[in-house]
Amino acid sequence: MNKTEVYSWRLRPDLKYALEVAALAHNASMAGLLDQIVTDWLRDNTRTDFDSARQDALRTAALECAGSIRGGDRHRAEQARTRVREVLEGKRRSAQHAR
Repeated sequence: MNKTEVYSWRLRPDLKYALEVAALAHNASMAGLLDQIVTDWLRDNTRTDFDSARQDALRTAALECAGSIRGGDRHRAEQARTRVREVLEGKRRSAQHAR
């Protein structure tokens, strides 16, 4: 992926030196090392927190719909297609008579 964005920040001299030493030790540029550090940090902190929060919200929303419907008709699911068609047919007939 091409890097098109520029971001700069000020570092303490000792931190800059530590980054330079680490980059040399890993045979990497400082930019490459910083890119890896930021990528790892975001993966380990941000995304996990977001996914966890999102999963909690989805779970809460789903649980509001979980359970059973009480209607006293044990055959409702089996007859749903037929009943929906009957209702739609009744509405179609009513619309035709209204014309």
